[in-house]
Amino acid sequence: MSLCDPYCSPKKMHVENKRLLLRHAMSKSTSFNILRQEQEDRMRSHVSSYPKPSLGGKAPHDAFVNALRLFFPTPIL
Repeated sequence: MSLCDPYCSPKKMHVENKRLLLRHAMSKSTSFNILRQEQEDRMRSHVSSYPKPSLGGKAPHDAFVNALRLFFPTPIL
């Protein structure tokens, strides 16, 4: 989970958006305390695969792969 300063409103928006994305993966009545590691990993993957306007409409994973291609233009084996 991400934490933010209570009086820093620009940070709150990003945390709230992540909370909403996590709730898409889990129902509202489910507690985060009872998650197994593979469930947490699946939810993290779900949030990371969601396109973000701040990344030009790309998912974080896709933006990361594109950034790597700038440094390594040929495939790495």
